[in-house]
Amino acid sequence: MTTLLNFDEIMTTKLIKESGVTERTFYDRKKELEAARLINVIPKAKRKKDGVTYGRAVWISLTPKGRKVAEKLLEIKKILEKND
Repeated sequence: MTTLLNFDEIMTTKLIKESGVTERTFYDRKKELEAARLINVIPKAKRKKDGVTYGRAVWISLTPKGRKVAEKLLEIKKILEKND
């Protein structure tokens, strides 16, 4: 989720690479985050040519609630990484 803070929306394939998790883990978590209404899952056309849609891509974005949760997760991460 914290990776999503760096993007307004991102294609799933790029998000998997950016987050460093396996595809299996990603798709398992995606279902959970979508059910909790923390992310939006938006199917879009990859490209259009002469009015014809070619391919499909799924884009992910944080909901307002998801953004708040991701920001809190970053705060927790910073606390845990501190060397007191």
